[in-house]
Amino acid sequence: MFNFILGYEDSNFGGGIWWKNTETGPNADNEKNVATNGTAAMTATRLYRITGQRHYLNTATRLFSFLKDNYYHNGRIVDRIRNGQLIFQDWIYDYGQFANASFQLYRLTGKREYYLLADKTYDYSIKNVAQDGILPAEGNYDAGGFKGIYVRGLAEFAQKTHSFKYSRFLQNNAYHVVMNQNSQGLAAMTGPPKHRKQLFKVTVRHQA
Repeated sequence: MFNFILGYEDSNFGGGIWWKNTETGPNADNEKNVATNGTAAMTATRLYRITGQRHYLNTATRLFSFLKDNYYHNGRIVDRIRNGQLIFQDWIYDYGQFANASFQLYRLTGKREYYLLADKTYDYSIKNVAQDGILPAEGNYDAGGFKGIYVRGLAEFAQKTHSFKYSRFLQNNAYHVVMNQNSQGLAAMTGPPKHRKQLFKVTVRHQA
């Protein structure tokens, strides 16, 4: 499956994998986005960890370099490139996938640059995308699940780096989910919250 997806990587827009496999090329009705390339980079790091095959690490490094060079803007993550144009749209999934891919490369290579990129991306998203310390509602379709991807990566980052500055943010959002359960006991941040409350004030300071 991974090799099938990787088959749609080419040099258009500087590299990366196309979102859809039905149309590719510089004039195609298609795009290259973080959802595809961040996920692929992160998957490649995991395949390398499982198999030890160097080409997976090379793939992860190549895809992440494409993302960093084109989608990373001082902490803010561009959603996609379409028709050669950068489309700025803040989806929490993009921040999570970019930061997690960067962190996994840090774990594999020990290069501090990857750690700093992940840390700064999480910082930016908390300060500028979250609203009063709570992750935003992003719709009732698949975007409603985007925060699960983000929180899973952030929790791993905080745990493995002993970065306690994110603890209150994670606790606030866990509390927010519990307080917004529906009548069936299901909880998801897919619409305007019934209860918006912070257990703690969140202040994020970037670590150099």
